[in-house]
Amino acid sequence: MQNESMAILPSLERKNAIVTGAGSGIGRYTAYLLARNKVNLLLISRDEAKLQETKELCEEFPVKCIYYSADLTKEAELKEAFSYGKHFFKSINILCNIAGGSFGKFQTTDISSEKFDQIFQLNLKNVFLCTKEVLPAMKRQKYGKIINVSSLIGRVAGDNTNIAYSSLKAGIDQFSRYLAREVGSYGINVNSVSPGYIESSSRISKLWEETQNMEEVFDRLSIKRPGRAMEIANAITFLASEEASYITGEVLDINGGAIMG
Repeated sequence: MQNESMAILPSLERKNAIVTGAGSGIGRYTAYLLARNKVNLLLISRDEAKLQETKELCEEFPVKCIYYSADLTKEAELKEAFSYGKHFFKSINILCNIAGGSFGKFQTTDISSEKFDQIFQLNLKNVFLCTKEVLPAMKRQKYGKIINVSSLIGRVAGDNTNIAYSSLKAGIDQFSRYLAREVGSYGINVNSVSPGYIESSSRISKLWEETQNMEEVFDRLSIKRPGRAMEIANAITFLASEEASYITGEVLDINGGAIMG
């Protein structure tokens, strides 16, 4: 990670943040970059071993970093994780809702009600529940930054995932807009980051190759390459900072020019 270009924003120093999906990919890179900016962290993911790896990376910097292994589709586990973080840090300034997943490519007629509920719980309901956990205290302290991660697939029709995932990612963007209007008077900023084709893990790259001709995909982009996870982490970190204090209700597309406007 040290060779990556990274945003350094002094206004973040000594803030406390919760990062979901912190075990790998964009979540891990975001946690690392926040730590480099001297932000204290609660890392949440299902995989305890991966969380430990992220924690060790973050502890290269002088921050407090703890983690809690939890399945965010289970409300009781989610509440336990957030209770742990709120007790440890007393105040939470930043929430990065990054956890999510598509469960693969399905035709609409092949998605059962149960499968749709699973995708809903992982991609939109967890954003709602995680936000509810921090919102009362953010309103009391008249300060907060909430950054949600959606997806390009929430704005364009694609053929490498499924209708539930695409619809729910679109829902995250509208969730961010609505909440931004609701809580702006409390000094809380709410925004979405919408990544395109990002090389965040070998699993993701393999999925792309199985479902699309990636040379053709990248040739259609203005910037003819996949994005990097740190490029998304830079955007999330900026939106978490005071340098973005007048930005709220926005959906920031980071997709190499796949769509514009």
